[in-house]
Amino acid sequence: MRITNNGLVGIGSSVVPTVRLDVQGNDAAQRIRSYATGDATVSTDLFASYMDAVSNTTTSFFLGASDANGSLDVEFRLRGDGSGYADTTWTTPATDFAEYFPTDYPDLEPGRLVSLDKTAEGKIKPATSDERSSLVGVISTSPGFVGGVGDNMNHENDPNYKIIGLLGQVPTLVSAENGSIEVGDSITISSTVGVGMKATSVGRVVGQALEPYDGTGSGEIMVMVNPGWYDPGVLVDPAGAVAQTNPDGTTTTIASPVVEAEEGIFQRLTATVLATFNKLVAKTAEIASAFIKKLTVESLAVKGESVGQAMIPAGELEISVAYPELTETSKVFFTLDRAVAVGVEKTVGTGFKFLLAYPADLPVTIDYWTIE
Repeated sequence: MRITNNGLVGIGSSVVPTVRLDVQGNDAAQRIRSYATGDATVSTDLFASYMDAVSNTTTSFFLGASDANGSLDVEFRLRGDGSGYADTTWTTPATDFAEYFPTDYPDLEPGRLVSLDKTAEGKIKPATSDERSSLVGVISTSPGFVGGVGDNMNHENDPNYKIIGLLGQVPTLVSAENGSIEVGDSITISSTVGVGMKATSVGRVVGQALEPYDGTGSGEIMVMVNPGWYDPGVLVDPAGAVAQTNPDGTTTTIASPVVEAEEGIFQRLTATVLATFNKLVAKTAEIASAFIKKLTVESLAVKGESVGQAMIPAGELEISVAYPELTETSKVFFTLDRAVAVGVEKTVGTGFKFLLAYPADLPVTIDYWTIE
């Protein structure tokens, strides 16, 4: 230790202090330690602070204050219970929001697409093409925020826990198996385990490509991860009506371009809508549970038991509805009793299936209407 004539304190074998307290050393010991009560046995931290558990919600490990804005206030605080506060934005060069998930596949590497492991509750596994509906994200390379680290961050070095990017920009392994990838293309799982490709069919995707890829084998591109449902055959045409894409590149309006209800209540409309309370005109998209006195359409065909209700039980991903009258041009409109991501998978001559993006903790009730 050295204390200079002007009151500067240096701690270390050869420290010449230049500030009020200068602590230096290259051993494994803590540089600074401060504690009130409890176990102070930590040997590798730069700075460690301990406090009595009874005061950990009112006392801070660290507090920074400033009067830069004209009055003294707290700019930054780390509280004794582990919560943090900052007076402005936290920033990082990293990008995605991620969480730790347990897995039985410790060799999973960053960039791989993963799905829910249906054989092990709460775990993830390398994604495969036969379980596309269970895609959840991509193993993160450098996340900006990580949740689920476990008590005392005990998942950090556990090979049976992986950090899964759930939202944001994530380096992702892809291939050109389904054609060259362009910026904006939706990415789903390919035939290669854990490797993505351009989505061209209805189903679950992990996000959208932020970079192109047309290489051989697999390569890495940045993907805006935001798992959801993709249906390439449905779009809004230039006239504002919902349409389907034909093989020759043209589009066909899905339903009548005009639906008029002189009086009534639509529980849900998803479309370009022009409305008043006495008269409603919709360029059709998704209409469910309509109670009206007069309905005028240019063309509408209904067969069999076209209106009904289905329920996906809590924790399940799908429910099937028998509808033998279903054709290639049949459309299924539906409304939900809660905000969840749902898609429809149709089988001509058999019926259709409602698919959840994630299992829900409560039953999901679906009212549907099937038309030609």
